[in-house]
Amino acid sequence: MAQNNGNLVRRNIFFQSLDSGIFMSGIVFFNQMTIMIVFIQQLYDSALIVSLVPALFMIGYNIPGLFTTGFAERSAFRKKFIALGGFIQRLFVLCMVLSVFLLPFVGPRATALIVLFFYLGFSFMGGVYNPAWIDFCAKTIPVNYRARTNAARSLIGGLGGIAAPLLIDYLLNNFSFPGNYQLTIFCGFLLLFLSFSAFLMIRETEPSPPVAHKSFGKFLRSLGEVLKKDRNFVRFLLTQILLSVSECGAAFYAFFATKYLFVRTAWVVWYTLWYNVGFGLSGIALGFIGDKLGNLNVLRIGAFGCFLGLLLVILFPNPATISIVFIIVGINYNARLNSFQVFITEFGDDQSRIRYSALATSIGASAFGLMPLVGGILLDVFHVDFVALFVVGAVCALLAFVSYLFFVKDPRSYKAPVHNA
Repeated sequence: MAQNNGNLVRRNIFFQSLDSGIFMSGIVFFNQMTIMIVFIQQLYDSALIVSLVPALFMIGYNIPGLFTTGFAERSAFRKKFIALGGFIQRLFVLCMVLSVFLLPFVGPRATALIVLFFYLGFSFMGGVYNPAWIDFCAKTIPVNYRARTNAARSLIGGLGGIAAPLLIDYLLNNFSFPGNYQLTIFCGFLLLFLSFSAFLMIRETEPSPPVAHKSFGKFLRSLGEVLKKDRNFVRFLLTQILLSVSECGAAFYAFFATKYLFVRTAWVVWYTLWYNVGFGLSGIALGFIGDKLGNLNVLRIGAFGCFLGLLLVILFPNPATISIVFIIVGINYNARLNSFQVFITEFGDDQSRIRYSALATSIGASAFGLMPLVGGILLDVFHVDFVALFVVGAVCALLAFVSYLFFVKDPRSYKAPVHNA
């Protein structure tokens, strides 16, 4: 049950927005679609290795929750669990910074793999506490304030993301490689610890409903009951998987631009800027749509935007088009990330909600991590043309939009089944 004390709600909205907004500003400094892609590409020029950046980010953030949700849901208060995971997560970013010092000793390829290992650690720890964090946000913010809270997060994160590329551009152009990327990632580390201090100010005063201890096997069976009884949720997951196929091509926009359109690597900083312009400025509008018209409509916008971005790259493959596409990608990511998290909290009840979160992240969202790997294999091993991947991705994005439009229902429009298994 969301806490309804007015002052407490306002306090939690403020610090949740600050925490998430600063966090999003921090990860701009090692953005998985631009900065990290180009950094790893300069160390290890392989489409397959580069595809590990978005893949590890998505897989790490989404798979672990399946195994930790059973523990998290038995905790009456989620905050301590999230705080421990968040602290360790930030230490992995510091390890990424320190691992760059190994370059003279182990060589560029080994350094790339070590950085990716710690990047996986960062993502993995986020995934450990992510379902609990989604439930924690739902507990501390009433349902009719959640989308606008996400809008505030996006606005803060977007404004930080618009300012950050100015500093990133200075660092990358005024310091030599790899120290320039090392300093860039360290700036992200500092912001992540600032966001952690904001998180500690959020108050969780009400305990979650008690859940009896159960074996992992029984917990998995309880997840199966959710899938068995809530067919609309299953249609939602299948639509997410269909949309994820678009990542076979969309994950490689920056790689495609630098390798085949001969865009200078320094220009990728400005792709990061356009991405954050789309992400930040769309937050208010998408938050309003989510609160007033339902988050399903925001997911529809994201799916159509994904189709539109791929279509533009297919028809007009040039550096200027990529800039426009990254604005669209920012809007899509805002819709997919924030409204996705709010949307899944609208299924089920207070007791079953965390299981919906675990299923949605481990099955639906993790598919977005696997598809860049598929794309990397197709590019490197089977030498598939980029355009073919873009076409397949565009078709799947369009089909996902149609599915969201006609087959997935807004859970606000009906009473979702209650699962106490």
